[in-house]
Amino acid sequence: MEERRYAERKDRSESILGLVVYSPVIYLVVFLVSFGLHLLYPIKIAESKILLPVGVFLLAAAPLLILWSQRALSRFRKREAAGEGERSFALGPYRFTRNPTYVGLSLLTLGFALVMNSLLVLLGVLVSFHIVHLGIVKREERLLAKKYGEDYERYRSKVRPWL
Repeated sequence: MEERRYAERKDRSESILGLVVYSPVIYLVVFLVSFGLHLLYPIKIAESKILLPVGVFLLAAAPLLILWSQRALSRFRKREAAGEGERSFALGPYRFTRNPTYVGLSLLTLGFALVMNSLLVLLGVLVSFHIVHLGIVKREERLLAKKYGEDYERYRSKVRPWL
């Protein structure tokens, strides 16, 4: 019984899905904390009229990038399940960045920071980015390299992790 639980925990610790599921939660929790701090200590980024339109643009564009990323990932998984030919990781936004969903989540929270003109929410974006990069992306890339080997390493050498 104990051996089975250990094996299940080990399987989950090596699961890419487990990592991906929690990344939006990291962005949400850090955003909520930074938003709460903003309510207590409203420190502005700058006195500028450009922050609002840029923030609104990011709030509109970021979800589209996230959806595009998820659709491309779904196409990749379907092709892989069907055993279709050569593995191509460079689908949709994955041609430009290895982490388009995380880029989208970062841009979304950046959009909120700009619309709110909040330095603390902007700092929260940086905190989220670093937590995800160090705690998830690094581990995720090790798992992908282990699973896909040379195909993934070739992709990784051609496409940047971020923008």
